[in-house]
Amino acid sequence: TSASNAENQIIKVLDMEPPVFDCPEDLTLSAQAYDCISVAHELTFVEEVYDCSDYTPGYQILTLDEVDITMDYLENENTINGLPVGSYYLLYLATDACGNIGRCTTALEVIDDVAPFAVCDGYTQVALTSNGFAELFATSIDDDSFDNCGDITMEIAKMTDACTWGLDFGPTVRFCCDEVG
Repeated sequence: TSASNAENQIIKVLDMEPPVFDCPEDLTLSAQAYDCISVAHELTFVEEVYDCSDYTPGYQILTLDEVDITMDYLENENTINGLPVGSYYLLYLATDACGNIGRCTTALEVIDDVAPFAVCDGYTQVALTSNGFAELFATSIDDDSFDNCGDITMEIAKMTDACTWGLDFGPTVRFCCDEVG
């Protein structure tokens, strides 16, 4: 027979694969002096993303408990600013034209790498007791030393030791008659 039949056929091509990319190295940011939060840092997305369409880069900042804090600390879609000292997760996201999301997670840490500010009395006099010894506390020579991100530990050490008690740092130092002058 020479009968023909016409039918419509719909062929749907789907992109079900997310973009693929290598995760960048972990990121460490320094805290600002005096307020203990991160300096502004502009994130750059990885250069090589493999996908069959264009993609949109994105980022998320999570606490270690995986609470999303992106809205509080990500400005202009790619600048971390004001993040407190601590450890976090930084997620890199690539969303393609079909809505597939490729992601990877790196460690993000904000560290206090600013040394404490030691402020000492300019001149301190120590009197020996009748048995020829004296003890000086580190806190006795402190003049409001501070750290921008936390508490400080006060310790003191002598530069020379005629009494042979040692030059190690500690909460106090001792003096003897051999060190007068």
